[in-house]
Amino acid sequence: MKILKYNIILFLFSLGVISCVNDDGVFEETPKRVDMQESIAIVSVLQQLRITGMVSEDDLCFRFTYPLNLGYNTGASIEVKNFGGFKEMVFNQTSGFNVSKIDFPFSVQLKSNEQIINVANEAQFNQLVSDCGFSTVRKDILDFLGTCFSLEYPIKLKDAARVQKDVSSEEQLRDFILNQGTAYQPDFIFPFELNRLQDPIGASTITSNFDLITFLKTCTATTPIDCPEGEFDITPFGGFNYIFDALDTDPLSSSYEWSINGVVIEELRDQKLVADYELLPGTYEICLKSDFSNDGCEPEVISCQNFVVDEICTPLSFTRNTDLLQSNDLLAPVTRWFVDGQEVLDITDSGLFLTELDLLDGFYEICLESVPDMECSEVRTFCDMVEIDFCPPPISFTFEPSTTLTFTFVADFPERDEEDYEWRVDNDTIERDGGSTPDSDNQLIYTFPSPGTYEVCMFKLNGPKCANPSPFLEFCETIIVP
Repeated sequence: MKILKYNIILFLFSLGVISCVNDDGVFEETPKRVDMQESIAIVSVLQQLRITGMVSEDDLCFRFTYPLNLGYNTGASIEVKNFGGFKEMVFNQTSGFNVSKIDFPFSVQLKSNEQIINVANEAQFNQLVSDCGFSTVRKDILDFLGTCFSLEYPIKLKDAARVQKDVSSEEQLRDFILNQGTAYQPDFIFPFELNRLQDPIGASTITSNFDLITFLKTCTATTPIDCPEGEFDITPFGGFNYIFDALDTDPLSSSYEWSINGVVIEELRDQKLVADYELLPGTYEICLKSDFSNDGCEPEVISCQNFVVDEICTPLSFTRNTDLLQSNDLLAPVTRWFVDGQEVLDITDSGLFLTELDLLDGFYEICLESVPDMECSEVRTFCDMVEIDFCPPPISFTFEPSTTLTFTFVADFPERDEEDYEWRVDNDTIERDGGSTPDSDNQLIYTFPSPGTYEVCMFKLNGPKCANPSPFLEFCETIIVP
């Protein structure tokens, strides 16, 4: 009789009858049928609790209200009457016998405010699970696909409308999941093959959400090696000089090779930072080859930039410093000067000495013209009217009597110590003073022979380039001796 009774119970389980768990967590023999719905959310919750080692109901942010009807992947179902039975059911699951369904609706009590809410469908259950801080299948797939595991394609899923779709790549899978809306949880058609990355064992066959979630819970967020792309910056350093700066910081390259228009620049080899490198105007392809093999990255990373160096064509101008006109463009190596349209040849590279020109005082159009070169292909011109005045201040002197017939005359003009001049009385030269005269004292002490009227003159020996030089060459005073 006992053997017959045991065989009957096994037969009932094989037919998918409902079992119950009593207060002690033991299956009851009285069957009870309910309608169940597949639920990825219940699998996620139970697996999270099983793997983390649930101790009390406080491990959740909500408490199930009992009885709670659940279904197994075998077709069997169970009525859980209290937390003790729930806990026993959680830890008794296996790959071949695990909960995959739940009877909607059911109620939970929120731990935060003791509010009891009804969960009517899978979407509401997934939202509750997400709000509670549990990781969902959707999140884990998007987080760990390509970093923790890969799939053997093609695979099949059901979309949000329960229509079966084929997916043939990782990119398609990501797009498919994201396009189904935020509430969608991946609904795979089992079985499919899954590969743990960097695992020599090979592919694993996933036959259920229980297997899938069990695997996903073993994936952890890792920081992959951030292999640089070998990028670099080019920044101006003044004029046509530039700084090349490799941007990799961690890991660092073990070697650097810079090339310009396909030609390796040997003097820059293994320099991470290149300062003050000259590039004349033009278009360049600048490349950096970096070696990151010591850090588990690709042996060689080549990064290139198309770089254009524009011409520097600053407007020309000149300034006057006494008798010198100076170009303000110090970068222009060759300039041409013109005076009233005539080119002046005998000049300095960047300046024009007016004193070297055979010009009288007056106004002239002075033009400065650049010669095209590698730095600027344009011909730039600047013209301005310049007044040339070579006439110095007029010469003069002061005088006063010392005695009845003796007078003292003192030169009184700014250039008396530089310019040579003579003192004359009635056209007779009395003495010479000025820059080149030994013992010059810039004065004349003269005793007239007798009372009378005399003409005393100062005469400059070197005449200036003046249109009317007379006031600048001679100065005379009529002296009456009583």
